[in-house]
Amino acid sequence: MYDQNQLHTSNLKQTKKYTESIIHRRHCLFCNRNKIFFSRSANCEEHSYVVIGKNIQVPCIGQKKCGALQEYHLLVTLTKSSEYARYICMDCYEKKGGHIYQRVGKGVQKDPNCDNKSHYQNDTKEALEAIRYWILDVTTSEKLIWQEKILAALVPVLSIVSQEKTIVQNNKIEIPFLFMILIILTLAKFNYNSSNKLNSKNLTPKHFFEFGEALANSIILAKNKLKIHKKTLESPISIEEYRTIFPSCLVQFYDGLLKTLYKAKKEIIDQQKKHREQQLKPINYEKITKQVTFFASIILNIAFKGWKIWLPRTMA
Repeated sequence: MYDQNQLHTSNLKQTKKYTESIIHRRHCLFCNRNKIFFSRSANCEEHSYVVIGKNIQVPCIGQKKCGALQEYHLLVTLTKSSEYARYICMDCYEKKGGHIYQRVGKGVQKDPNCDNKSHYQNDTKEALEAIRYWILDVTTSEKLIWQEKILAALVPVLSIVSQEKTIVQNNKIEIPFLFMILIILTLAKFNYNSSNKLNSKNLTPKHFFEFGEALANSIILAKNKLKIHKKTLESPISIEEYRTIFPSCLVQFYDGLLKTLYKAKKEIIDQQKKHREQQLKPINYEKITKQVTFFASIILNIAFKGWKIWLPRTMA
């Protein structure tokens, strides 16, 4: 009865014969995994949408209070059609910004469910970030027509630059939720991952040169802070104390580089060992830490001439 009278319009199910019920097996739009779910007829007529011309269906229980997906101008509209519908599973619905409704008991004073305000405080920044990476993806592609269309559409937006100081906050501005933006980008064949934003396929040698410049400048800027601990860099009590002084930008760079290489290597070795029915070995993170320490020491020794960095001096 909860599903019938609270998640949906009262007695909505009565308009559909039980013989029209379907157990679906569909790919999720985001994770591409097979998901199985039940519906009374081909789709839910109250929670199906058209997003940039494509039919989208999300979990009904995610629409009880959460407004992550709702009608938004011409981009998102309600539909009763299920033709070629794309489905979004509950896991991805939450991971991409939606909120599954949690039933609240009578004794609970504060409703923990989505209020469409505090739960989306970072949506605007994250949505702009996602669009930025999509634009960069198009920029590095060979799609000249796409590039021209996007540039033509973006240039008029620059008119607000001159209005920056005079803009008054307007609570009536309708801002699309991040979830809508991510659906649109996914339908446009762009997979935005907030935890892994750089797409190595789209990076050019110039990008890596600029990364090198940025890293070098960060190390130089850290000189004053390193001076305070210069004695530790030159004569540490322990290797752990020695490592803690390194600039985080340098450590993270080599940490990401080496861990990624070792993980890729491990995947190949694991496949071979599984085929031979041999025991798998974990990644030796202690070895990686030692290598990071070595490479970071060499860079610091190059960056700060005259400093007697402990490890290079010991190995000399």
